[in-house]
Amino acid sequence: MSDKEIVDLYWQRSEQAITETERKYGRYCHTIAYNILESAEDAEECDNDTWMSAWKSMPDKRPDNLSPFLGRITRNFASWHNKSARHIDVRSKSNIKLMKLISIS
Repeated sequence: MSDKEIVDLYWQRSEQAITETERKYGRYCHTIAYNILESAEDAEECDNDTWMSAWKSMPDKRPDNLSPFLGRITRNFASWHNKSARHIDVRSKSNIKLMKLISIS
């Protein structure tokens, strides 16, 4: 299916748009997310966020080429997820150190 046909499905608000997007660009978006996140589970979550974001933003945009449009969305979600995970990891390590100090006293 061509990108124009997929975009038309989005504009018709047909759920088939997500199915066709995932069929055509699923591996592409998953690879982008996995290369940033290095976790298949997190990459899959990012893929789902990408499809939902495309669904929500498509009525305002009508891209001729879906590849860069979806790639940008995927990179943004993966980068955000990666930063959030690092922030949580740093806080967890800080809390563990604090708990050790408290238990020593």
